[in-house]
Amino acid sequence: MGRRQMRDSNGNLMSFLTIYDDEDSADVTVFSREYLDYKHLLKKHNLLIVAGKMSRYKSKWSITASTIEAVETPECIRGWDLR
Repeated sequence: MGRRQMRDSNGNLMSFLTIYDDEDSADVTVFSREYLDYKHLLKKHNLLIVAGKMSRYKSKWSITASTIEAVETPECIRGWDLR
């Protein structure tokens, strides 16, 4: 997962992520309210379930996150380079 943080027009932190699976990637926007709720989950190599509004533009997926959940990483794959 690639991640960068910035401040919105009100000065609140928000984040932009790029998440990957076996076949594709998606850009995720996490606005300030959701960022406060889920920032502890936004770590490299965390397996995440992201729910929100999806759209596709020029063959690239994007998601505006409304909820984010972490999936427990099985012991057998911890430390693998999951990208």
